[in-house]
Amino acid sequence: MVFFAARSLPPSAERVLIVLADNGPLTHKDLVAATHMPPRTLRFALARLRASGRVEWRWSLRDARQRLYFAPRTGPTGADAGQYRVL
Repeated sequence: MVFFAARSLPPSAERVLIVLADNGPLTHKDLVAATHMPPRTLRFALARLRASGRVEWRWSLRDARQRLYFAPRTGPTGADAGQYRVL
């Protein structure tokens, strides 16, 4: 388990959250390409986002060795039902 003292997200985590909200589920490799971040920085950002509950993952159905990271959908209904919430 990873603990973080700061409550605000670093810029790298904010960028990852925006990319996931805009592009849907992506693998680690896809996120590296989309964010132009080094893999280690991306792993740190994903750890922060997962610890805060803003990002989740599931196994890829195309390749069970890879995880798909995504921003969970919010609960509103109606016109906002298909939108992701960026915190």
